[in-house]
Amino acid sequence: MPLNSIPPTTTISGFNTKQAAASVFARIDYALWGGLIPGNIDQLSELDEKGVIGFKAFLSTSGVEEFPCIDDLSLWKGMEEILKLNSILAVHAESEMITRQLTDAWLSSNAPRDMKNYTWTRPILAEVEAVQRVLTYAELTGCRLHIVHASCAEVVHAVTLAKERGVAVTVETCPHYLALSEEDAEKWHGIAKCAPPLRSRKEVEELWECVRSGEVDTIASDHSPCPIELKLSPDISKVWGGISGAQTSLLVLLEEGFVNRDLSLLDIARLTATTPPHIFGLYPQKGVLAVGSDADIVLIDLVASQILQKEHLYYRHPHSPFIGK
Repeated sequence: MPLNSIPPTTTISGFNTKQAAASVFARIDYALWGGLIPGNIDQLSELDEKGVIGFKAFLSTSGVEEFPCIDDLSLWKGMEEILKLNSILAVHAESEMITRQLTDAWLSSNAPRDMKNYTWTRPILAEVEAVQRVLTYAELTGCRLHIVHASCAEVVHAVTLAKERGVAVTVETCPHYLALSEEDAEKWHGIAKCAPPLRSRKEVEELWECVRSGEVDTIASDHSPCPIELKLSPDISKVWGGISGAQTSLLVLLEEGFVNRDLSLLDIARLTATTPPHIFGLYPQKGVLAVGSDADIVLIDLVASQILQKEHLYYRHPHSPFIGK
């Protein structure tokens, strides 16, 4: 992704720096995203030529100063340019107006700096408003759109209705929105802080219905690591918002989907491995078992079981809400 590491991939210089580092240190295959922020539309064409698989924008504050949220005019102009490039825009869809006003009200009050109040500042309506707005822009500009990490069924249903109108849009959710609830967030505090926040158990089950019905196109980790020190403040407003999920995504889907809800292995493969390459232009190198394609294969022992522990994690910063601490 284009942020959470310095420099952000919003310029050619930033791309070159990351590409140089990855070419030395990468041990797995990878692709780079570009970023869409205010003032960098003139960089998009060159980033596309360099080989970014798409562009990402935030409709609300990203949490890092070097990647500001996009304003409406820059979003529209950026979508027009991305259409010309035949690329795709991935959007973190939460309303900056709603989340900022609620956050300011919270932090200026005497309300506890806890997870319950943090969740209050990022309601489902903030997601829905942002999604409806960017869907409108996509419908008017023709730009291909991907809604990342939807946390609720209402967002998925909005995307489904847009598809029926002919909008070129796809939507993903994440394992943590399918396995954890706001009760887990309150229990584990900063370890489980993310944006959008974890939702109610009712929302979790409604989101599973969207997965089973085929309305959700992909499931992605939204991997957002940080040093453990950034997760431990008793003031939740000061805690890094992001969940490390790359390593545990498949495990969670096997447990919550295959074992607990009879989601087929074919569906899990479709959601995580077959569909994404088609959306992001990596097919047929990825996403198919065929001569000439990459031999990306996962073997699963359906008899074995394991309780995830900290020592099992290979992350540089080994913490996860699936083990608690």
